[in-house]
Amino acid sequence: MAACFEVKDPVLNQALLTHYLQQIESGPGCMDRLLVSGASGDLIDHLRSRATVSELCRVASFSRPVFTVSFDDKALMARFEQNARIMHDEQIKEYLARNGASTQMLSSWFSLSRSEADALRTAVAPARAAGRPRLPDVDVRDEIHAAWAQIPSRRPEREAYYELHQQFKDITVTALYQVIHEHDITPGMIRRESGRFTGTYARANENAKARA
Repeated sequence: MAACFEVKDPVLNQALLTHYLQQIESGPGCMDRLLVSGASGDLIDHLRSRATVSELCRVASFSRPVFTVSFDDKALMARFEQNARIMHDEQIKEYLARNGASTQMLSSWFSLSRSEADALRTAVAPARAAGRPRLPDVDVRDEIHAAWAQIPSRRPEREAYYELHQQFKDITVTALYQVIHEHDITPGMIRRESGRFTGTYARANENAKARA
């Protein structure tokens, strides 16, 4: 829904007059669009050839409004909501970086390059020690897994770790991540387990042949 109001402030009137003149002078295409939309050719000619800065100031100070501003209030509200999301993401990004999120996590969660993520970590947590973090004891790890299970799976990962860290503020984000993934089976683990099984099977086969 479009909303509108009259402009009575002289400073805003002068700014709008100046902007109108800039639109006229920006090229024939823009001027043609103004004419098609109902702009006066006489006014355009006057602004282009005879209007002075002092005249614009005086005209802008007249009490009778000449400008009515209209805007899409839904689109404007959507802009405010978008800005709120951007600010929220910025706050979470700095929070996670300050509380020990790794460069790789920040790069993945916020589409940062490695150098950008490193720069952010240096800026917000210059004294944080590097290296693999120390994991908490087993009981605390069980509590972390239980808390993680309560966070909805549809929530973005960065939001989920932000919420998880609210409950375990003495543990770094990287340590929390390692606790959550401590039971993951990686391709390397599968290969190692497969190798152990193959070796065991081969040795058992050789022993069976020797007994025969």
